[in-house]
Formats: sequence, structure tokens, C-alpha cells
Amino acid sequence: MPQGSPLSPLLYIYYNADLLDIAKHSTETLGLGFIDDIGYGVKGYSDKGNIHKLGKVLKKAEEWRKKHGVQFETSKYVLVHFTRNSRQPTKASITINNVTISPSDEARYLGVIFDKQLRFKSHL
Repeated sequence: MPQGSPLSPLLYIYYNADLLDIAKHSTETLGLGFIDDIGYGVKGYSDKGNIHKLGKVLKKAEEWRKKHGVQFETSKYVLVHFTRNSRQPTKASITINNVTISPSDEARYLGVIFDKQLRFKSHL
């Protein structure tokens, strides 16, 4: 498939569909994707509980990666604990393949800046 072909994005999305389906096994997980940008979300009541759920999703994503011979750019991994409750701990980090991802105050996805309180002040 030549680069720039109108068919390329459709085939790439089809190829990555299983990677997004990983998050469909639970009502507490979400997978978002556009071309080669993938995002996973989990919901719960604690940062450590969410890290546990996210770890399961990322483990399955790593299995998919190995099976398909794909390389993930770990330097682009971002972890944000979204909450408006300032008393809620948001310090839990996650380690995947010897790479530790510490929580950040915001993340950029497809040009939108999401702050941890989802107020979008940085984006505006």
C-alpha cells in the first residue's frame, strides 16, 4: 500500500481493531483510537484500583503487540488520574515492560489537552 493512499487509514484501523477491543471486556474500561493514536481509560474509586485495572488492559495490549510484531513508542505513554476531588490520591504510577509511567497533570490526545480535573483550562 503506497503511503498517502486513501485506503491506508481504513486498513490501519481494521488492523488495530483488536487492540481497541481489549477494553470492551468490562464496563469499567474504554479504548479510543484514531489511526496510530490509542488511549485506554478505566474508571473506579481509587488510583491504585484503577492502576490494577489498567495493568490488565496494558498486559493484553502487550500480548497483541508481540503477536503482531509491532513496536509501541513508550516515550509517548501518559497517565492521568482524572478527578475533581482534591482529597482523592492521584499518585499511583504503573510499570509496563520495565517502563514506569508516573501520573501527569494533563494529557494531549488528538490536539485536545485534558487536565486531571477535566476543566480544559489549558486547552482553552
